Amino acid sequence: MTSSQTQTALFAGGCFWCIGADFKKAPSIVSAVSGYAGGATEHPTYENYAAGGHREVVEVAYDASRTPHKDLVVYFLRHIDPTDASGSFHDRGLEYAPAIYYESAEERRGAEEAIAEVDAAGVFQRPLAVALLPRPRFWPAEEYHQDYEKKNPDAYARYRRASGRDEFFKKVNETELQKKLSPEAYRVLREGGTEAPFSGKLLHEKRDGAYRCAACGAALFSSDAKFDSGTGWPSFDRALPGAVRESRDTSAGMERVEITCANCGSHLGHLFDDGPTKTGTRYCLNSVCLGFDERGAV
Repeated sequence: MTSSQTQTALFAGGCFWCIGADFKKAPSIVSAVSGYAGGATEHPTYENYAAGGHREVVEVAYDASRTPHKDLVVYFLRHIDPTDASGSFHDRGLEYAPAIYYESAEERRGAEEAIAEVDAAGVFQRPLAVALLPRPRFWPAEEYHQDYEKKNPDAYARYRRASGRDEFFKKVNETELQKKLSPEAYRVLREGGTEAPFSGKLLHEKRDGAYRCAACGAALFSSDAKFDSGTGWPSFDRALPGAVRESRDTSAGMERVEITCANCGSHLGHLFDDGPTKTGTRYCLNSVCLGFDERGAV
């Protein structure tokens, strides 16, 4: 524990480069340090940690006033293959097997509840098989293993692809989205479809708030950018900075600019240069691709 609000937690889920990098994207994370734990030897190194019975682990420091330990467990389970007790993707052996370490009875109960909830969600095709163990001593790994994804971005990206990790999560995410979204929303968001004009529930929404991606929840547009274009689809004259991506679209016998969510890549609509406001742009969106949050405009 590094302060009254910052606590630490320990997780094992295969390659510590990947677990650490994924945790750094989670809310309220202060740091994620790669290391070794669980074995019988002291001062393990990358050359001998497996022989000493250790696993590759990540010690996460987080703001406990914002994120309970149970929420960290849920996040962790959704960023590994929690059904494989014998390793992690193409890395095999105990040193790569998944584990959640608890420091108190409360943390253990929360982890058990998180495992049960993720299992019941049916996102993974097999039962979860993550070890739940008392927290052992943590040994930080060598400096060259820390922040590996930043120091060696190309090698890190190649490893994620070659190990099968990225392809696995692509399939898992699609399965989860199919369960979460209506058939119409999935057709538009993930298959590039278009809803019928004047059919969207947010077409005439006028309250102050934020419009979010219906697939991942990322904030995309503020209500003060919305205007009535008369086209039958929600229209905005600008997006939030970095929220969307633009790409050339030649489908349907036309040349257009497709708009996708920068966070999850879901199809949102198209961008045109016939906007009536001072920006001159019109983001023409499918209402079914959006969620609306009235709890404060962006």
